[in-house]
Parts: sequence; structure tokens; C-alpha cells
Amino acid sequence: MEPTALALPDLSSTYPIHPEQARKFQQNGHQLLRNILSDEEITAYRDVIVQAADRHN
Repeated sequence: MEPTALALPDLSSTYPIHPEQARKFQQNGHQLLRNILSDEEITAYRDVIVQAADRHN
């Protein structure tokens, strides 16, 4: 079965972070960033992300 193209929102916009956030990411390997996605973007991507996680677990 051929995969179909999904009409997902564009996520290429930038998200400014404080240098301290970058430092913590470099130190810990992760950083919590709030309000990056809108509720609509989360809804649109949720199933795609869950399916990808299921395939790789």
C-alpha cells in the first residue's frame, strides 16, 4: 500500500529560546518548551506521532 500525503500544518516557523534553555538542553539532553504548538497543530499531528512511536517500539 502506498503512503498517502497528509495535509498537516506547517511546523517550520522558528521558536526563540533563551540562552539558558539552550545550555540546559546541552547539559541534560532535553528541555521543556511550552506553547510551541497550538491545540489545532497538536490535534493534527497526534495520530501521526502515535503511529510512528508504535512502529518503532
